[in-house]
Amino acid sequence: MAIIKESGTVNFGLEPCIFVEFENGKYVEFLIDTGFNGALCVPFSLMKELGLEQISEVEIFGIGLHQDIVGLAIAKIIWFGQQIEIEVLINDGDDRLLGSELLEGKILEINYRNKKVSISEK
Repeated sequence: MAIIKESGTVNFGLEPCIFVEFENGKYVEFLIDTGFNGALCVPFSLMKELGLEQISEVEIFGIGLHQDIVGLAIAKIIWFGQQIEIEVLINDGDDRLLGSELLEGKILEINYRNKKVSISEK
């Protein structure tokens, strides 16, 4: 049985990053943020390129008492060899975040010495 895993790198800012493939074939690099409990967060500026349309708005809670209203879209991505449908938060900045929803049931390994990231099922 083959072990399926996703691979990434640790960037110059010491942030673990990984590329995600969208249904339209576009690959986008995301920062892995274990403090974000959603699936993905993308900037508004990427919506058209990724073929996303805002379907609603949601209230989010950040650090401390910070609250905000952000857009919500649905995306299809390829994750561990399967096409899945996820909710994507839309932000006004440049943040591209991959959250713990996509890490659930997985093993995240970050090797800062070798600058490698791996997410596996076993």
